[in-house]
Amino acid sequence: MRRLIALMVWISLSCTAFSQTLKPKLISLETDTHFCFTVDQSKLIAGHLIKSSYADSLLARYKAEVAYYQKQWELEEQIRLKLNHQLINFERISDNQDQSIDALNNSMDQLNKKLKRAKWQKTLLGLASAVLTVAIILKQ
Repeated sequence: MRRLIALMVWISLSCTAFSQTLKPKLISLETDTHFCFTVDQSKLIAGHLIKSSYADSLLARYKAEVAYYQKQWELEEQIRLKLNHQLINFERISDNQDQSIDALNNSMDQLNKKLKRAKWQKTLLGLASAVLTVAIILKQ
């Protein structure tokens, strides 16, 4: 914007050096070469400068938006990956818990079998002792 204002001031101050043809007039001062334009040419140049600065600002804004959305997409991908890993870990935990439950059920079944066997053995021992007691009493 400052360049545009400086150009407009420079063009208005050097109005006397403008060329009346379609080509700009060249003026050499010391080591620099300056271009002198007509008012219509300077308006056209100013219009192009404004359009290009507007386009540049839009381009910068769009680049910033693209960078923002790219970061958002990367964050979403990271979150998706972490959630997938978390899901895999939860599935492993569930499988491990199922295995431990199965192992506990198996050990409970074995304990129940041992208890039934122990009850049966106690019953047999009681019957055998009763039979021996009766046999001893009858023998006497």
